[in-house]
Parts: sequence; structure tokens; C-alpha cells
Amino acid sequence: MCRILIAASPLDWVAIFALIVAIVSPYVARKTLKDAEEFWKQQKWFELYAKADEGYDTFEGYCTDYKGLNHPEMHLGQLEAWNDLMFLVRRVHSMAMVFPKHPAVDKLVKATSFNTPENALEE
Repeated sequence: MCRILIAASPLDWVAIFALIVAIVSPYVARKTLKDAEEFWKQQKWFELYAKADEGYDTFEGYCTDYKGLNHPEMHLGQLEAWNDLMFLVRRVHSMAMVFPKHPAVDKLVKATSFNTPENALEE
């Protein structure tokens, strides 16, 4: 065995190391892809949380400012606030749809399924 190791030329050693790299590479690639996917999922959950929190703050501000107003016509400030709120809600919904079926996403969509200012101001 010792004679075989001594008799191996430098090109033989290069070939042996290339074979080892070829064998190990798929395992390293699989682990790297799995880690990248986990990072992506965590990042998307964080982004959804941050956008939902922004939407909640906007919704709470809207309810605080306009609850109890019983005007049939919205004034300009209320209309702008409503449009901002609806933009954020739609953005949150589109970010939530990236995920597969999940109870937290279902609750979020159900809680933000209002489509008129009157429905938004209901308890």
C-alpha cells in the first residue's frame, strides 16, 4: 500500500482530490439551498409582520380619527386616510399570499376583510 502512495504522481493526487470534491459537492449544495430557503422564509415572515404592524397602526389611527362620525359623504381627509388604509391592507394581503395555507394568514385576512368605511369602523 505504501508503494502505491509513493508511486502516485501529482496528477493522480489531483484526480483523487477532484473525485472527493465531486462526491462532497452535492451535500454542500443541498445544505446551502436548505439554509437559503429557511432564511428566505424567515425574512418573508418578518416583512409580513412589519407591514401588518404598519397596517394595524394605520387602521387604529383611522378608527380613532373617524369613529362616531356619521356623515354620509366622506370629507377629503377621511377619503385620503381610507385610501392609505386600503392600500396597506391590499399590500399586506399580497405579501401574505406568498405563504402556503397557514392559520395566522387566515386570521389576518379575516380580520382585514372590510371593504367599506362603515365596515371598518364596526367592532
